[in-house]
Amino acid sequence: MPIKKHKATDSNYLEFVEWEAKPHHLMSDDEPKSYDEIAKKLGVVRKTLYDWRKIEGHWDRVTKSYNKYHKSKLLDVRDALYNRANGVTVETRDKKGELIYKELPPDPKAIELYLKYEDKWREKMDTEISGTITINADEAVKEVLKAKEALNAIASVKK
Repeated sequence: MPIKKHKATDSNYLEFVEWEAKPHHLMSDDEPKSYDEIAKKLGVVRKTLYDWRKIEGHWDRVTKSYNKYHKSKLLDVRDALYNRANGVTVETRDKKGELIYKELPPDPKAIELYLKYEDKWREKMDTEISGTITINADEAVKEVLKAKEALNAIASVKK
């Protein structure tokens, strides 16, 4: 049975919602990875976390937070893809450890992916053709009869 009363402004609860929404494999090393760790960080017992999960609207809040998180990451990915499609200068280090700048040329695959993302690229084109096609049925029948005779000849040789 869901718990009805809840303060949506409770900072510990809201932090827990954010924690549940964020993919744990993307968390930094200093972020809690388990229910025990998040409970300790928030200063609550583990049972409180399970009670919070029963709050009416909890999973809607988690979903909203999850979508917001991924939308922001998608923008970062789109920007990186755009830069790679156009060519980019990157900082790197040489074998001696000295900072160097390397020019990466535009990447055709990144261009294709970016154009697909922007809905400006299609693998297949839809084409509509109108008009009349005329087929010479006499010639088609003659070809079919020739093929049948050839098959019959092959069949009689095998017997």
